[in-house]
Amino acid sequence: MKTPLPARWIEQPVRIALIGAGGTGSQLADALASLQATLMALGHPGFTVTVYDHDTVSRSNLGRQRFTASDIGHNKAILLTHRINAFYGVNWRAKPEAFAPNATRGYDLLLTCTDKATFRAQLAANASEATYATPIFWLDCGNAADTGQVVLGQLNGPRTAESLPHVVHLFPEQFTREAAAAADADDTPSCGTAEAIARQQWPVNRIAAQAAAELLWSWFRHGQISHHGVQFQLNPLRTQPIPIDPSVWACFGYDVRPEPMPSTAKTKSTTRKAA
Repeated sequence: MKTPLPARWIEQPVRIALIGAGGTGSQLADALASLQATLMALGHPGFTVTVYDHDTVSRSNLGRQRFTASDIGHNKAILLTHRINAFYGVNWRAKPEAFAPNATRGYDLLLTCTDKATFRAQLAANASEATYATPIFWLDCGNAADTGQVVLGQLNGPRTAESLPHVVHLFPEQFTREAAAAADADDTPSCGTAEAIARQQWPVNRIAAQAAAELLWSWFRHGQISHHGVQFQLNPLRTQPIPIDPSVWACFGYDVRPEPMPSTAKTKSTTRKAA
């Protein structure tokens, strides 16, 4: 199976929210801007990008994230957006705040580069209850100390054989209330670069960002994709693509059959006649 690029994304600028400007987000931002410049040179209308991050640069971020010592104490989204705009001549917007899980309306594509499992679970839950005129795609970059996965899926709309499952569909065990709370509780800030590297290997964010960028490039350049994600592991580096294939999704426990509609009991009318 192959998933085509939405027709609207060919004719109009793609509205993108980049959520998280840290380890993976700062790497993906640069790749996304380079991709935008390349596509525009080929005649594409480009992107309108909004970068969300409420956090400020700390000393432990240096080296692993695209910031310098002079950036310490300043907001990541503002710094990153300013540099992207100046270097690539684009007009991205910065939002120095956390992205609200119910604020997806108005975007075509969400790129999540956050390590908060509870946020991603809430994002999926809210979208499943919302109804929008156009599909919203969700490209999630998730990683642990030396492993990770990048998954592109359709965030909203009914489950069909054609719609791509997103990361919560394929890895539900990571997003149960208990698992998400435990993962987020373990995410205490690192005091220095050495401690940060001990907890998360240096290449892991770059690999996740590059895998996401490659997936987007293939989709835009060729107009369709036959895989919608990748799993990877370091030392040595090993990657495993996730094909667009219901039999593969079944291995993750995902059923492509539409979700059952809630049953409605027939009730006897009690409407009174007008006097």
